[in-house]
Amino acid sequence: MHSLSTLYGNAPPERSIVSAASSPPGPVFNSPNHLFRNNHSAHRRPGGRRNGPTVRTDLDRFLPLSSSPDALLLYQQNPLGAPYLQKKDNKRNCSNNGLDKDPYYNYDRLLEHVLEIDKTSHVFRFSPETSSRSNIVPVTWEPENYSRKKKHIPDQILPFRILDAPELRDDFYTTLLAWSPRGELAIGLAENVYLWTEGLGPVGVLETSMYDVSSLSYSYDGTILAVGRIDGTIQFWGKGEVRPRITIYHPGDVGCMAWNPSSDMNRILIGKGNGEVVIYDIFWFDSTVKATKVGTISTAHEEQVCGLAWNHDGSQFATGGNDNRVCLFNSSEWEKPLFIWQHDAAVKAISFCPWQKSLLATGAGSHDKHVRFYNCNSGKKISELYCGAQITSIHWSPNYKEFCVTFGYSVETVQHRLAIYSWPDLKCLVSVLPSVSDTRCVHSILTWTYDDARKKQVPGNNIVVAGSDETVKFFDLSENCSWHHDRVLSWNGIFDCQILEMLEGMDGTSNYQIR
Repeated sequence: MHSLSTLYGNAPPERSIVSAASSPPGPVFNSPNHLFRNNHSAHRRPGGRRNGPTVRTDLDRFLPLSSSPDALLLYQQNPLGAPYLQKKDNKRNCSNNGLDKDPYYNYDRLLEHVLEIDKTSHVFRFSPETSSRSNIVPVTWEPENYSRKKKHIPDQILPFRILDAPELRDDFYTTLLAWSPRGELAIGLAENVYLWTEGLGPVGVLETSMYDVSSLSYSYDGTILAVGRIDGTIQFWGKGEVRPRITIYHPGDVGCMAWNPSSDMNRILIGKGNGEVVIYDIFWFDSTVKATKVGTISTAHEEQVCGLAWNHDGSQFATGGNDNRVCLFNSSEWEKPLFIWQHDAAVKAISFCPWQKSLLATGAGSHDKHVRFYNCNSGKKISELYCGAQITSIHWSPNYKEFCVTFGYSVETVQHRLAIYSWPDLKCLVSVLPSVSDTRCVHSILTWTYDDARKKQVPGNNIVVAGSDETVKFFDLSENCSWHHDRVLSWNGIFDCQILEMLEGMDGTSNYQIR
């Protein structure tokens, strides 16, 4: 167990990517045993097996066949007597000074005529005059302004900060990262929870249990941190406190938790290992601190619940389970699911679109490898995207028509561990390759800030990714990036309400409709 005193050091709270790549990384903090310590080379797994070089045995060239019917027809009609080729004959005869022609000369002249090549001018330049000379064999040419569509190559981005996270569990069924809109990052390592801020680095550690942490989640305004453990214990912590204010217990592993997106009501969903979803209201006042159980959803899933998400006004929420199901609920009628969608693997990644309320994205595990998109009003599947890898998280961009996906284990043809796609054409904009081939992204979160005056969250610019190599990486997704897709247009209406461009299928830049 790491002690609290070992968290503090004088070195800066991040390490340079350049120095990490060019030389053995130096310690992030002076103490060797705290959360963000130096690289653990002794505990690191060696790089994955490399694929051997590909040997091409059927190398071929693009050459016209002299035995083709068109070439034979051309030869029988003796085009070599045409003025176009007589000009060539004269030049060749003069250049050879009476010497015998080589055996391939007639074929070369024939080929030049078919392809309308004049070696004294530019190669393969199209003009109507030369094309009109060929009235024997029809030849199709491309215009000068024709350009072949180049294969799109996604942009590459690098993390701007890497934090070491020893003892981070490589477990698909855990959610061990949580971001507070107050600027605090919580990371579950073994049985402890470590807290980190950008300005101060490590600021604390929560040590109260002998059981490993399995899930973390901050409330909407960042004042409450919920900590779930593998023994079924859920603790609720206040900022800067040394003991949890509330502790509740339910048998079974706690795999995921999700808070209602409202600062007025602290309602939390708790996904259990036995397939149940428990709903609590948390009262967090100076005079009253208590947890009131609202109810239990026990009929939605038959196996462990590994994914939970609210839409952005709290009117609906979705659950994903190890039984390959995704269930959509109305918040006011949570006893029975509104829709049930079947997948081919466990579903952990669930995300509601912030600028199109009726759009939901789901991502399944290694036996499925698909991201699917559903209409929450009709229940119909809109589209799907094959990714070739286990999907561990999905995040919609709050400002652009795009979404980010992180990947776990993949087939050999899929190398990236993080990718950003455009919507609705599903074009890959960004691809992030792993530093070591056998690592995967276990979980990821977006950063937010909180506007106390408006009591609303404000989108941040970063995504934080926990990897199986026991690191936590920060990637920049700000507006300065050149790869962004179309921006979501919005403007403020009366009573400070926000009108979004793509509400219920209306898109100002294309004819696409979600319905």
